[in-house]
Amino acid sequence: MNELEGIKARLQEATPGPWEWDGPEHIRQSLRGAEAQEILQCGALLYPEYRNAELIANAPRDLARLVAAVEAVEKVHEPVAIYETDDAGQVQDDKHVRDICGTCSDSSVTESLDDGNYDLAGEYGEVGWPCPTLKAATAALEEER
Repeated sequence: MNELEGIKARLQEATPGPWEWDGPEHIRQSLRGAEAQEILQCGALLYPEYRNAELIANAPRDLARLVAAVEAVEKVHEPVAIYETDDAGQVQDDKHVRDICGTCSDSSVTESLDDGNYDLAGEYGEVGWPCPTLKAATAALEEER
């Protein structure tokens, strides 16, 4: 399971939101889920501005949005496999050369692939897989913080 799948699984198992704080201001607060389940209780909030309280209460919704954003990037940036072809231009399924990003690579690359006129040495405008966009979107998930 990759990190994104782990985050999604933890979100699925969490108490459904939205989460809200109740109780007297700055004194004994309870964090409750959508169906009034008590999630967390604390004796005092140490920061009267509610910075930490707001972060905690909005975590499920914020995480779900971030997961959706990363998944949207993953969905748009899919690999295109490049295979060797024979003299007749037929793809040799057992001779995979490399993958490129169909979204980031220049349209002339994908057009020449479709036409069977692709130079296996690579063409100007080819962007390897995983592309820099996908790497940037997922890199933080793999880092130890």
